[in-house]
Amino acid sequence: MIYPAVHGVQGRNARRRGCPILAVRVLVVDDHPATRAGLVSYLSGNAEVKVVGEASNAQEALRLLGSSEVDVVLLDVRMPQVDGIELMEIMRRELPRERRPRVLVVSSYSEPAYVLSALRSGASGYLLKTVGPEELIDAVLLVSRGKTVFSDEVVEALNLRDEMAEELTPRELEVLKLTARGYSAREIAGRLYLSERTVQGHLASAYEKLGVNSRTKAIAKALKLGLLRAEDLTEEG
Repeated sequence: MIYPAVHGVQGRNARRRGCPILAVRVLVVDDHPATRAGLVSYLSGNAEVKVVGEASNAQEALRLLGSSEVDVVLLDVRMPQVDGIELMEIMRRELPRERRPRVLVVSSYSEPAYVLSALRSGASGYLLKTVGPEELIDAVLLVSRGKTVFSDEVVEALNLRDEMAEELTPRELEVLKLTARGYSAREIAGRLYLSERTVQGHLASAYEKLGVNSRTKAIAKALKLGLLRAEDLTEEG
């Protein structure tokens, strides 16, 4: 199952509204030929998705991104030489915003550190390679519409199933957003003209309301609940 970060949105329902749409243009980037072939096979034959290219490494991906219109990149997080995280950073630096595609990571690794690194680098979703064809298509369509998605294994790994019991205050959300961008409590205090202890208090309150006990889980759960967007994890630019 795919877990969108905005409740009530399901990929299949979104596809049944009857409105004609342009096919989502997808670039598949993975260093394993069999994996690339499998992903392309999953996407082929669906009128709402069009594979416009394949790349086995970051250099090929950047060349194709420079010459083709791409809406969503399916990206492996671990590749030789330049990995998926580094490639996303290069895309953010070198591609103008209007030509910057959304990135959906498809990985073998569900560890929170990988997930958070990918999201911080600009990924709009994180799936495992055990994903099925219909789930993959659902995820591509959701990501193309600006949603953030996780596969169920990632949800399990991050312990994101419980709902939030209480709303975050604007200040708690602001502190959480800066934390997601990698700022320390001291740095956040300086930016917001607060004491470091006050920042830590806001963060502790946010953790309690979200029902989590770590920064990684807090950020991932806030994304799932729609409190944060993938774009909130990166600086403007």
